[in-house]
Amino acid sequence: MKKDVFVQSVSGVSSQSGLATNRLGFLGGSFDPIHMGHVQAALIAAEEAKLDRVYFLPTGQNWQKASAQAPIEKRWAWVQQVAASDQRLGALDIDFTRPAPIYSIDTVTRLKQQFPTAELFSIIGGDQLANLPTWHRVAELVKLTQFFVLLRDNYPFTQPNFSGLQITVAHQQPINISSSRLRTMLKNQENTQGLLPESIRQEVATFYS
Repeated sequence: MKKDVFVQSVSGVSSQSGLATNRLGFLGGSFDPIHMGHVQAALIAAEEAKLDRVYFLPTGQNWQKASAQAPIEKRWAWVQQVAASDQRLGALDIDFTRPAPIYSIDTVTRLKQQFPTAELFSIIGGDQLANLPTWHRVAELVKLTQFFVLLRDNYPFTQPNFSGLQITVAHQQPINISSSRLRTMLKNQENTQGLLPESIRQEVATFYS
């Protein structure tokens, strides 16, 4: 099966060829670095929400996080390599090719333009769901995308009260690892077996060590 071909269009929205889809998931983040928690989250969403594909959306600079340690060129290359390893995964560059700050409403609006007939699913964690009321133009956002929510053990489930909000809660959980914790482990030369995708493991380990 031929892998998608992504081309940066004049409008700044990534175009694609060779794929007709109806249910698409999107997982945004700094991916500093991308790790198995991200990959498992994407695949859990694909399985449980019956998504045709899940796209990683790397950010140049997340408005709710400190500056990334790895340059976007490296993070984008890592994400592309990981996405190429599984036909259920893909990668789009629409978030880091625009000036900051990048808000979810802007991203989803552009995705709606790119995939006008698709159902969109934003993949988020329980902590992000709890903070949803603080998101920019959230009342508009919930009308454009559904949310697939991954919860951690002993984390309280809090559903914001928004008209039109559609949520699917995952039954499975990805491995509990954060990029910041992984960077510390790599710097201290701790064992990270199983925490990084094999296709980028050595390069990522070398960069952060």
